[in-house]
Amino acid sequence: NRDISPPMPLIMFLDCIEHCVRLCRTIRQYNGHALLLGIGGSGRRSCTRMAAFMCEYEPFTVEITKSFSLNDWRECLKTLLNMTGLEDKQLVFIFTDTQIIKPVFLEDVANLLNSGDVPNLYEGNDLENIYQVMRPICAYEQLPQSKVGLYSRFIKSVKANLHIVLAFSPIGDIFRARMRNFPPLVNSCAIDWVANWPDEALTAVAQNQMDRGLIEVPDDMVDSVIHMFVFIHASVGEISERYRGEAKRYNYVTPTSFLSILECFARQLEIKRANVVGAKVRLQNGLQKLAETEAGIEDLQLSLKESQPILVKTQEEIKVMMAQIEVDKADADAKRDVALGEEKAAQTKADECNEIKSGAQAVLDEALPALDAALKVLKNLKVKDISEVGKYQNPPEGVKFVMEVVCKMKGVQAKKVGEAGKKRDDWWEPSRTLLANAQDLQNFMLNYDKDNIPE
Repeated sequence: NRDISPPMPLIMFLDCIEHCVRLCRTIRQYNGHALLLGIGGSGRRSCTRMAAFMCEYEPFTVEITKSFSLNDWRECLKTLLNMTGLEDKQLVFIFTDTQIIKPVFLEDVANLLNSGDVPNLYEGNDLENIYQVMRPICAYEQLPQSKVGLYSRFIKSVKANLHIVLAFSPIGDIFRARMRNFPPLVNSCAIDWVANWPDEALTAVAQNQMDRGLIEVPDDMVDSVIHMFVFIHASVGEISERYRGEAKRYNYVTPTSFLSILECFARQLEIKRANVVGAKVRLQNGLQKLAETEAGIEDLQLSLKESQPILVKTQEEIKVMMAQIEVDKADADAKRDVALGEEKAAQTKADECNEIKSGAQAVLDEALPALDAALKVLKNLKVKDISEVGKYQNPPEGVKFVMEVVCKMKGVQAKKVGEAGKKRDDWWEPSRTLLANAQDLQNFMLNYDKDNIPE
């Protein structure tokens, strides 16, 4: 098992040992081949690998894939014959009926059994390689070194080193047709019938599963469980025979079925044990939670009993607080009514202010064009024209009104004229003073901050 992959956990019982001995005796002979007849899963290939290991031979088989073609098959045969004929290796070629995906495969195997050669397998380069390797051997053995002699020596090495073990199922018309069409399958092979495992073998396999820990049962139940497995397997075989006799239909019970029973039992046992362990853990956790809850309830009851006077006192305080809240609520309602009244009055006042603002905005909208026109006229006014107005002794009323406004904007006081008790404001005298400096007056009017006119 250290040298092959995958390893074979074999259980050796009397029948298995007998098959291995027969295979060893057969493949140790010159050109010795064997035909193992038995249903699938009876251990034919395992016994063959064991016998090859005992004889210190190397097992050789073909891996069949979906893309496996005739060319791949021929290349495998070339490798097989080169290893046995050129490299002088002892090989055991294991070939099963499930690997026959094309009839030519079985024809080539029959040729190997009959003559040790496959017709038309090698081409020119391959033949030259065979001649080159065989020529020194023929010279040493004093054999003819012609092409026929060299190739005959190659076939002799193949026969000496190649041992074919066929693992076929004897069930069905296909097997009988193959035996009739290819006589070397019978004539060139030692036939060994691989029957179903006896109860001894089944018991040994089940016991091995127990010993390896794959199936864990109490020691006092081991014999009973093993007997149950053997009984189930034997009962299914008996029922299958009865089924074949009554319904003329076949149901094959193989050792692989027995291994499947063991695997299924081990898997179900593991699942059930996991379920039981899980239920046990849940039950323990539930009991622990119940105990913790019971202890918590007792603590709460004790705490409630100790807190009862505090609760009574707190209830009285809550009653007093609720009465105070009712009083505060009534006070808050009264204040809310006052606030609503003030809000209503404020809204009325805001509405009045908005009306005043709207009126002022309307007046401003009317005054802005006049202001713009006045600024335009002021920019076009010349300094000498302003100085000319200052020379008037009695200017028109419009000029007086304008100069009165200018004096007020500059903060100039009017001159009092007239009799005592009947004095009036005369704005023209101070206006003439302003008009005397026409340039300053024009700059003042142009640069006046019209957006911040004092009241």
